[in-house]
Amino acid sequence: MNWAGLGNSFQLFMGYFLITVVSTIVAVRFAKPGWRKWAAGLGTFGVFWGLTLIDDIMGTWEHKALCEKEAGVKIYKPAKLPPEFYHPDGRPKFIETSGQIFAPALAEFIKFEHKNQDSYSFRYLKIDKTFYRIVDARTKELLAERVGFRRWPSPFVPSIMHGGAKSCEDSAQASYASDLKLHHEVFPNLVNK
Repeated sequence: MNWAGLGNSFQLFMGYFLITVVSTIVAVRFAKPGWRKWAAGLGTFGVFWGLTLIDDIMGTWEHKALCEKEAGVKIYKPAKLPPEFYHPDGRPKFIETSGQIFAPALAEFIKFEHKNQDSYSFRYLKIDKTFYRIVDARTKELLAERVGFRRWPSPFVPSIMHGGAKSCEDSAQASYASDLKLHHEVFPNLVNK
């Protein structure tokens, strides 16, 4: 279900909640006495409440499947850099003290690209596809990439009930470690010797 464009999520949610409560009261009123009233009330409320969460449940499953199938680091070809980019002991000159690559020094040979493909999937939830790519600046050949996915919460459920986008990595540190892994695999002499 795609609820986008239906207005403010809090107003939409409160309207739906009112319909849920009224439907539950009607179901209880027409049910036979005893346990059937409880069953009718809990069943009706449960079905209506479950319908509000189905987007999040199905979207989470879809996001997980995309992360397992398509996300991760892919190395296509190692980078070839001239010897002047390395110290005599093999340490790269283009690595900053923080461990990050100093991209301007490599601009003639290597390009680093960050791209987002918004709304890659929108069956249940909005899922964006992210790319971090290393490209040969001369031949425009793709050397390596890290693909990830971000899933956004359902626009139907009020924003106070959930956080922001969730990515395939558990944290920013995992994403950073994934980038460093990509760098170490692409540049054969990147690791200090």
